[in-house]
Amino acid sequence: MRLGRIVPMAVVCALGGCSATYSVDLTNSTRNTVEATLSEAGLLSGSPVLGRAVVGPGEHRVLGPVKASFTERVRLSVKPMSGSGGFAERVRLESGTTWVEVSSDEYGGSGLSLRVRREPK
Repeated sequence: MRLGRIVPMAVVCALGGCSATYSVDLTNSTRNTVEATLSEAGLLSGSPVLGRAVVGPGEHRVLGPVKASFTERVRLSVKPMSGSGGFAERVRLESGTTWVEVSSDEYGGSGLSLRVRREPK
């Protein structure tokens, strides 16, 4: 009997009737300005942007909250602003709030490193 109730709910969720909320509490601990982007990374949707912020050296920003379907993967991409060199760092997010600290690579180059936590410091 219970299966008869669960199956329709699962179908509704799979078709996009259910969603999850994501937010990122981001601190830029580098000497350069970075651009942070929240986007969906699903197979069917391409990569629609859900949120974007420019974060200066030593600054703090909150991206979100944004909603995405349970069928989509949400990721955070952080890259140096144009002209700074370096590549984007990406991390897949779990629903809820994620705390991220952006730092330079250990050699002081243009590469970035992301330290991700699920709980506040």
